[in-house]
This record gives sequence, C-alpha cells and structure tokens, in this order.
Amino acid sequence: MAIKKFSTDYPGIRYREHASRMCGRKLDRYYYIRYRPERGGKQREEGIGWTSQGWSPRKVFEDVLNPIQRACDTGKGPRSLKEMREAAKLTEAEIEAEAVQEEKQGITFAEVAGRFVEWAKENKASWKDDETRLRLHVTPRLGEKSMTTITTNDIERMKTQLKHIKPKRGRHATLRPATITQCLAVTRTVFNFAMETPLKDDNPDVMVFTGRNPARMSSKFKGGVRPLKFDNRRMRIFNNEELGKLMEATCVSSQDLHDISLLALDVGIRRREVVALRPEFFIRESMALKIFDPKNSLTRTVFIGSLIPKAADMMLARMDRLPKRTNWIFPGRWGDQRDLTSITRQFGVVCGWLKINDHVTDDRMRAVFHSLRHTHATRMLEKGVDIYSLKDLMGHEDIAVTERYLHLCDHAKRKKALKGGGFDIR
Repeated sequence: MAIKKFSTDYPGIRYREHASRMCGRKLDRYYYIRYRPERGGKQREEGIGWTSQGWSPRKVFEDVLNPIQRACDTGKGPRSLKEMREAAKLTEAEIEAEAVQEEKQGITFAEVAGRFVEWAKENKASWKDDETRLRLHVTPRLGEKSMTTITTNDIERMKTQLKHIKPKRGRHATLRPATITQCLAVTRTVFNFAMETPLKDDNPDVMVFTGRNPARMSSKFKGGVRPLKFDNRRMRIFNNEELGKLMEATCVSSQDLHDISLLALDVGIRRREVVALRPEFFIRESMALKIFDPKNSLTRTVFIGSLIPKAADMMLARMDRLPKRTNWIFPGRWGDQRDLTSITRQFGVVCGWLKINDHVTDDRMRAVFHSLRHTHATRMLEKGVDIYSLKDLMGHEDIAVTERYLHLCDHAKRKKALKGGGFDIR
C-alpha cells in the first residue's frame, strides 16, 4: 500500500502523517523534498525529518531545498542531501578542530613543564637536574607563553638572556655555555614530551603540541636554534704524587669517600653508578662488579684490583662489614641511597685542603671527582689495554669518546693501544 503524501504551500515539499504519533494536538508530519540534481535529469525525492524534530515546510525550504536548487543551477555547493550532510559533518569537524586548537592555546609552557617533571621523577635518573634548570632558567622566561605561540626566535632570545645571568652559586660570573646548552636541551625535551602526551585522557590521538619543535637545534640549516660552540672536556689527570695525597686526605675526610675514590680510580666508575651499586652486583669469586648505568641502561662488568691491587682488599672488607639490611654498597647517612652532590662536595673540600686547584683558571684543568675516571682511562691505555677493550670497560657507546683519552696518555704507549691486542685485563 502506497504511503499517501500531501503537498505544501512550498513547491517541491511534501509530507506524510503518522497514524498515531502526535506532535502537540496534531498528527506528526514527516517532510520530503523533490528536486532534479541535473537539468533534464531524473527527479529525486529524499526524506528530511519530523515536525517533532523541529522541521516545518518553511524551514525545509530555506535550509535544504532552496540551497540545493541554487547549487544545482550554479554548480557551487552541495547538490544533494547526501552532499549537504557530508558538508555539515565536515563543518562540525572543523568546529571541533578549532575548539581543540583554542584549548591548546590555553596551555602554557609552565603547565607542560610541570607535567614533564612529574613524568621524569618516575622515568629519569637525572630528573632533579631537569627540574632545576626548568625552575631557575627556562620557566621564568617561557612559562607564561602558550606552547603554540613559542617560536625559535623566543628560544634564541632566551639563549641570549641566559648568557648574561649570574648563577646563584659558584665562582663564575655568568652561566657556563654547558649549562645554557643543557637548558636548551631540556626545553627541547619538554616540547618532545608534549608531542607524545594526549591533550585529554579520553582522546589519545590529540596531543598537547603538534608541529615542528621550536627548540630543535641546527648548526647547518635555517629554522633551528644555533648551538653554542664550546669545549668543556675535562683534561685533568692526576700524577702519582697527587694520587697519594688524595688517598690520604680522603681517608681523613671520610672512609666512604676514600673507598669511593679508590674504586673510581681502579675501575673508572661514575658518580651516578657509584650511588646505584647494590650488594648483589658484586661477585666475590671473581672480584667482578656489575655496573648498571641508570642514565642509559648500559651494563658492563669490571674487575676490581686490575689497576690498583689494594682496591680488592678494600672491597672485600667493605662487603664483610656491610649491614645485611642495606640495599646499597655505599649508602647515605641514614642508610638510604647516597646523594650525588655529597660526593662532589666532599671531594671538592679535599681538593681545597690540598690546594690542587690553586691558580687553575681553565675549568677543563680543574681537579674534580670525574678526574679519577679520566686518570683510570689513561693509566689503562698506558698499561697496554687496547682502545676497543677500554671502550667496553668505560661503558662508552661511541669509540670516539674513548679516543679522547689518547692525547692524555704516554705517546709511546698510545701507539700500542691504537694497534690493539694489548694487555688482557681479564
């Protein structure tokens, strides 16, 4: 049975009435439009909607039929109800995209930096350094700006400002180039973090920040932050006389500092690796020590006593008197993990006692705790260890880093190290 349709006062618009569905006191009406998408083409009829949904003959004509007929005549715009609905969906998507963009513009660098620090606490061993650089140097200059409005020029301007900042601590008149570079690096990391962090938890596909990172560095091409040129490689190594005085002085200062310094000299361990040492990393039978670098997750095995024989006796004595409940070989004052800065501070005090750094004006020649690691590397090369074995023992990812020690060791023994096949440390 054909559905009976009625004409309206608007040509091309008809309706049918529902048998029982009401709209107020009248039967609900469903409206249709009739039109020809092409001149001389077949007439098409399409349903629009019910009166109860807000439709009326006038609204159907003004919002649907008239625009379609005008598009059919001019060839511009949607020429069918399907095209009109698709255009409406596209418009809704554009509106939603604009809303998302407006929400992004309201997010400041300080907000994202705060979220990054919370993430770094759980995922980065060096999160305190990142937090300090952001709090002291980066956020005061970029914090109030929207993530979407920060440009490379803003980063360059911050870099220029940091060159004239006096640090709160230390002997330097301005921030060192290495510190400024680290500030630029953590700024870049915050933007990278924003690129991989969803704007909302219920929409994981929309990130806090999209586009090119304004803090990216480029020395060859335009469009990036120009990196600072500097050489901060430590060049200081200790001679035998200085080592003797250091070991005596560290023993007076603290037994822990003496043991840590002796281990650093013997196996070339870093500060962050020292504080991460656990009792289970020590293998007594072979006097081996597993070293886990918390910064890059590299694992290596070193053998205690290979360079300084008395380091083996020190390690055995320390392990014998180590409390069973402690989780660390070199625990802090209260049995928890030792703070990195305590090693730097105590070693600096000892160097001050011995006046090792008196009259030193170039930071690369200043004696610091890391100088023990450099001394270890040069002594191993002079002892006959080839450069590739030393790379593994030092935990370097790139052989070029290890090669920097070659210019510090004895010239005659340097050739032997380069040829390889030298002393077998095992």
